[in-house]
Amino acid sequence: MKNLIIYMALMVVLFGENTSETFVTFSGKILNPNGNELFIQGENFNKKIELLENGSFSDTLRLPEEKYFYTFFDGNEYTALFLKNGYNLNLILNTKEFDESIRYTGKGSENNNYLAQKYLHQEQVYSDESILNLKQKAFEEKITQIEAEFIELLENVQGIDPILVEEEQKARKKIINEIEQEYKRKILLAETLAEGMRSPKFVNYENYNGKTTSLDDLQGNYVYIDIWATWCGPCKAEIPFLKKLEKNYHEKKITFVGISIDTEKDNKLWKEMVDSEELPGVQLFADQDWNSEFIKKYLVYGIPRFILIDPEGKIISADSPRPSQEEIITKLLDQLDI
Repeated sequence: MKNLIIYMALMVVLFGENTSETFVTFSGKILNPNGNELFIQGENFNKKIELLENGSFSDTLRLPEEKYFYTFFDGNEYTALFLKNGYNLNLILNTKEFDESIRYTGKGSENNNYLAQKYLHQEQVYSDESILNLKQKAFEEKITQIEAEFIELLENVQGIDPILVEEEQKARKKIINEIEQEYKRKILLAETLAEGMRSPKFVNYENYNGKTTSLDDLQGNYVYIDIWATWCGPCKAEIPFLKKLEKNYHEKKITFVGISIDTEKDNKLWKEMVDSEELPGVQLFADQDWNSEFIKKYLVYGIPRFILIDPEGKIISADSPRPSQEEIITKLLDQLDI
């Protein structure tokens, strides 16, 4: 009997440890939650986690083999996760300061705290548009500095997973390449779509009201164009500011135009969002989404994108300030004869 007890205890030790390696324990607390559910998403993986009334949660995630990169969604914002079966991860997050407040503890925390810091730094880099206005030499020096900052951030983490290191090296190159491409696009915009040049035109775009609209129909007014899509998070974030801007200039000589580049299959979804969000101005549906000639001629590679055209159909700004840049766009519009 004594030998049987010893044997059973040994089995618990041996196989108990192995069992924990088949799932991730994920727990934590969300301050100021946006709802009562959280979502973990990845390749061939979706998991919904219920939040308790006090914002705490705890669940187990059984992950697909050799899949490590996931997205955490609280119903409003996203962050990246690096997960391996066997992790015991705890998260504290305040939605009022989403990226800034993310803190992980437990097994796997070093990888995920790094990702939180990296994405916060990445957001700061992307939001600094002054780099795009630098001269070539200064731009190259700034790019070298940015790359060094990302390398240092990665190298300062102790015990980071080699799989994550490899992917982050690729991601760093992609970030640098995106900034360099945007810099080249900015130069090209200045050369081919400069202020005072005749604007490219769109013709017979489907109107929300069931008719068609062309750019020529809008001549006589300034035209402020918002290029967007229903799936675009940053586009949706501009909506409250766009409504406010349109309201402030409603009686002025300016027409606000929204051009959706959703695919044809999402035409109904576009109409539903225009209706539900009560989007202002003239709402249009591009004829060939990203492949529309108007979109291509304006070198639109990312959205939202805003364009300002004068009453004669000439370009004022091919990459205009956004509505959320309230002080800048207001100053620009107030300088015009509207």
